Amino acid sequence: MKTIISNSPKETRLFAAIQAKKINGSTAILLNGELGSGKTEFVKGFCKAVGITKKISSPTFILQKSYDFKKQNKPFVLHHFDFYRLKGKTSVFGLGLKDIFEQKNQVTIIEWPKKNLRLYKLLPKKIVRINFQYGEKENSRKITIADSAGND
Repeated sequence: MKTIISNSPKETRLFAAIQAKKINGSTAILLNGELGSGKTEFVKGFCKAVGITKKISSPTFILQKSYDFKKQNKPFVLHHFDFYRLKGKTSVFGLGLKDIFEQKNQVTIIEWPKKNLRLYKLLPKKIVRINFQYGEKENSRKITIADSAGND
């Protein structure tokens, strides 16, 4: 597990760009943290780093957005989910996550994964968990990251 301090949204996006470079296959990235703690800024930075030029916003009301990109000349799809509005008994099984996790070259970023614990039954082997907390200063954030192999 590794912890960094981000002092601005720009630094959070730069941190995401570093994480994007580490992705080399199908991966689930789980983003936890309070409202406004930097989850969507992370997604924006990740998308920019992999060459996605569309405007990125959180899919709070539609649950999912997907974006195509290339990495090392291989086609990838980034699936961005936001479970903030899901209720505890709402099923994630109908969202196609199992199929996404079984396909190659899929990156799935999920904001608020703890809103539906059934998700954890479906997760792939490669998981990156990132937790965002408010820092001591107004724009600072404490960001903790751990992957499924325990690497930074």
